Formats: sequence, C-alpha cells, structure tokens
Amino acid sequence: MRYATKEEMKSIEKSNIEKTSESKYIKVCKYLQVTKDGKNWCYIIYNTVLNPPKKQWKRGFTTREDAEKEGLKRLDEIMNNKIDENNPDIKSFAQDYLKYYAEVRLREPTQKVYRIKLEKLIIPYIGNMKLKDIERKDIANFINALRKTNFDFFTPTINNLNVVIDVLKSVFHYAVDDGKLNYNPIRGYCIPSPEKLERPFIDKVKLYKLIDSLDEQDKVIVALGGLRGLRISEVFGLKWTDINFEDETINIQRQVQGSKLRNYLKSKSSRGVLGLHPKLLTILKNWKERPEFRHVKASKIVELYKTGNYTQRELGKMFDTSESYVSVLINKIGKRNKELCESEWLFPSRIKMKTNNLPLNNKSWDSFHFKKIVKDRDYLPKNFVFHSLRHSFGYILAKAGKPINWIQKEMRHADIGTTIKIYGHLTAMDTKAALDAFD
Repeated sequence: MRYATKEEMKSIEKSNIEKTSESKYIKVCKYLQVTKDGKNWCYIIYNTVLNPPKKQWKRGFTTREDAEKEGLKRLDEIMNNKIDENNPDIKSFAQDYLKYYAEVRLREPTQKVYRIKLEKLIIPYIGNMKLKDIERKDIANFINALRKTNFDFFTPTINNLNVVIDVLKSVFHYAVDDGKLNYNPIRGYCIPSPEKLERPFIDKVKLYKLIDSLDEQDKVIVALGGLRGLRISEVFGLKWTDINFEDETINIQRQVQGSKLRNYLKSKSSRGVLGLHPKLLTILKNWKERPEFRHVKASKIVELYKTGNYTQRELGKMFDTSESYVSVLINKIGKRNKELCESEWLFPSRIKMKTNNLPLNNKSWDSFHFKKIVKDRDYLPKNFVFHSLRHSFGYILAKAGKPINWIQKEMRHADIGTTIKIYGHLTAMDTKAALDAFD
C-alpha cells in the first residue's frame, strides 16, 4: 500500500473531514485518526490506494483506547505487508464483519444465525477466495453446491438458501461501507420462491367450536391466538400483570422462544396495549380464578396411580405423555402444583427448574401438542398450525368490513403492505359493494 503524501493528505482531509468539526477527531499519527461513532468508537486509516482517495475504518469499539490500539496494530500490519489490506480473503474479512458489525448492529438471535451460516457454510466453501475476486457466478456455484447437501443443522430449502444469500449481501455491504469494495457484487441476487400456498384459516363459527371443545389450558392458549391474534411466542410470554381485567386490555411486551425469555418482540409495532374480546376475557378470568383446574390432567394421573391399578407406563400411554413426566408428577405433585398455581406466568413450566420463574416451552407445545389437537378435528383445514389462528383473526376482521389500516393496527404489522398483501383481497369485495351507492 502507498500512503498519502502531504499534498494528498490535504486533499483527503479537505474532502472527508472539512464537513465535520475538527474537534470530533483525535489524530493518532499521520495516517490514523480515532473518532466517536454513535455510542462507540472507530478508527480511520487514510490512503490513496482507491481512486479517488478514500478513508477506511473499523467500527464497534467501546473505548477510544481500544480503537486506537487496534488501528495502530492494523496500520503496522499493512505497512509491513503482513496482510493485503485492500483485498483480504472471505475468511479473515468475515471475522471482522462478525466482530465489528454483527455484534454491534444485529440482535442476538440474528447474530447467532449469521455466525452459523458463515462459520459452517460460507467459510468452508469460499473462505479462501479473495474479496474482490468474488463474482455472481461464484455465488451461483456456491448455492448450487449447497442444494446438493443436507446437514443436520441446515436443510437446503429455498428460504434457507435465501438466508445464506442475505448473510453474504450483508458481508459485502459492510465491505463497501469499509472501503474494500466499490459495489456489492450480489446486490439484488436471490432465488425466486415458488408460488405460496393459500394461508389456512377458519371462520368465526369454527373458531368458537374449536375453543369450546378444549380443556382449560388449551382453551386459553388457543383463544389468545384466535380471539386476539397473538403469536405463539407472545402467548407463552404473558404474565398476570400484563392483563388488566378492569380496563379489559392486555399488554404485549415480551416473548418466549423455546425455553428462552426474550424482552423484545418481532418489531416495535408488535409491542402495545390491546383490547380484549368479552369471550376471551371470560376465559382468562376463569383461568385465574380457578387454579385447581389448571393442572387437572396432572391431578388425575396421580389419583389413578394411587389406586394401584395402573403402572407409570400405562398412565403415560393413557394421557399421551412420557413415563418420566408421570414419575415427576407422582413424586412432586403436591408442592409443585402449589408453586404452579402461584406463578406469575399464565402458563408456568411444570418441570422443576433451578428457578420457578420460567414459562412453558412454546416450541414443544406448538410442535407436538397442537398437532394432536388439529388431528382429532376434521373440520379444520389441512396444514392448520397455531399461526393459522392469527390469520383467522385477521380474516374475521377483514370479512367484517374493517378498514385495512385498522386491521394493520390490530394485527400489529410493521408495514401496511403486509396487511394488504394477506387480507387486501378480502376487503376488495367490500369496496366493490360500496360502489352500489352510485346505482
């Protein structure tokens, strides 16, 4: 790398620094400066490799000292030709991307997904290729190679392959932002998805029939999905303090993903206070006021076991549960049932943990239990999943002639385009009917 002369430095500083207050920058040496970057710090290296001269930087340092130390280290590596600063390989640049971009700007679940895709898929295939040598045909060959594989952690569906492409787009976007590339080589690249099947939903009559046919806990969970349009993760993240029986409202402010509690939601618009339907309000009141009904299944298992007529294995098959869970209930039913009834969660975990402050695992309930509920009811459409209850909620609102912007608010969509795409064809019929006023 050739470094800027004094005259070149003046032109660089004039074009890149003059617009901002000089006091914002801390000059470390001739070619390195450290500056504040939002809440964090970054370092800037000036050179004339790119034409016209541009600055290159790294973001995400928590202190000025860390940014200065890393900047001097990188400057030394460049000056001694230890690395090709302007054209690193994908592997080394991906590590920088994860450290200085992903960990600073992406949410924790997204970080985890991107790291797995980079370390287990992208780097093993194209990690040795130079950043500037990557072309669209290389990405096409890489994706075609992934199509022929099937790992335990990755199934090459179109959606999953597009996630890998999104990770690469983000890496190349960061490379452009960092001055390594002049443009993103795979901008706009994606695999077209096949035409999606129509989303299954049910009308109000079938929804009420489903809710009324269920036992207490299942009734509450399904009612929250069908009568309020909550996502499964939001349902299991509810506490009793989130429900205001006087104002007839519910406050959505957290979610459960598997066995992990998350204090953030899918988007900012997902958070908020929502009204409750009278039927749902009654179901919630019954669930709170009659705790002895919350775990009636567990009580029946223990009662039958005490008669001596059934083994734990037989009870497991009878109540469609595991023998180990039956054993847990028999040994700890009294104390544990009391703890469950006094829990702050609407749906507390039945298994004794280090802390009782945990809700049920929503993924296991959704993947196994809800499938059994659907299987026994032939009036439900094919491929009906828990999220179909949310679509049914929106469908019922649309068929009732509610305005599309009102439906967006109730569904808590971040973008009204999503609402129009899913439910717009239903409200269109009402629009045509409105034109009868001109007849």
